Amino acid sequence: PGILSLVGGTPEEALAYSREMLKITVATHPAYRMPALGFMGIPIGIDIRRVVQTNITPIIDSAIAHKDPGYPKIGAGLLRAPLDCFKKALIAFSKKYSAN
Repeated sequence: PGILSLVGGTPEEALAYSREMLKITVATHPAYRMPALGFMGIPIGIDIRRVVQTNITPIIDSAIAHKDPGYPKIGAGLLRAPLDCFKKALIAFSKKYSAN
């Protein structure tokens, strides 16, 4: 994540997060490439089944800008989405698209 340096992270952590997200996504984007990972595309398309199977939740980066121009950012951070929302989404998906 590009925001990692703002919150005290390292390049190694950023690469680890990107590799980890590959485990829960269905594709990589051909237009947005990461030089540090051999110009592989960024992970896209979170798969709720993979999230639940691996217990790996997406990394969310956030930054809050000041409402008025010219002021520095108010804050930034990284967090993980809660696993429970993916479990609930998978149950709802299964009910809606089940062959039964």
